[in-house]
Amino acid sequence: MAFDGQAAEPLITFYRLIPDAVAPLKADKSAGGSLPTRAFQFCEPVRLASAFGWWVFLPMDLAFMWDGASRINWFRDGVTEWSELTSAQYPGFSSLFDATAPAEMKGYSPPFVTSQSDPGNLQIWTGLFVRTKPGWSLNVRGPVNTPPQSGYVVYEGLVDTDTWFGPLFVNLRLTLTNSPVLLKKHYPFVQVQPLLREIYSGTDVTSSTFVESIARLSPDEWETYNKTIVVPSRDPERRRGEYAAASRKRAHGV
Repeated sequence: MAFDGQAAEPLITFYRLIPDAVAPLKADKSAGGSLPTRAFQFCEPVRLASAFGWWVFLPMDLAFMWDGASRINWFRDGVTEWSELTSAQYPGFSSLFDATAPAEMKGYSPPFVTSQSDPGNLQIWTGLFVRTKPGWSLNVRGPVNTPPQSGYVVYEGLVDTDTWFGPLFVNLRLTLTNSPVLLKKHYPFVQVQPLLREIYSGTDVTSSTFVESIARLSPDEWETYNKTIVVPSRDPERRRGEYAAASRKRAHGV
């Protein structure tokens, strides 16, 4: 709770640097309307995973074509023919950056698209910077439970956005050769999800155990299985979506 008229610090702040960049959008439980109706109604794990985080978009439509070896050609709005990709600035952004940045930072505008040394790999800037509260990072990944886009995969990464303040880059690998791979501006490009760093970097996350056979299940574990699976299955009047309803009550502290 904030006092003395001060607003609470937001968990995550998005900064738009490229003027054409699309504002991030909170992901929703229907995965943008792509979930089957039954999954949206009754499968709370799928709903919660779909809504966890924000969708981030590209600032323009793009197309890439990989020859299967070392060359990637690309095409964008405002050009009339394909060209080989090396490293390119967003149109007009370097001038905007130099007109705005402090004197010692002029000439250091982030590249928009860059071909990487590994065949078929490239890096794209979303046009955004991101900052999170101390102790929080961002998991950057493909959109959750949405139909996969053809011809590429996004590399998932964890970024310490509380200390690393800079461009929200996305690395991807082209999987289609000698055919155009299209990336659309108004389709979610990636989903970013806030995580406490201690969740993935603490010593507790490396602790695990393994129960090697069904004979080793304890009476308490059998009883939990009974409540979770057996009793509901025996109930002829059991209503669908009971897990979802219970999960939502827990989420609201009921």
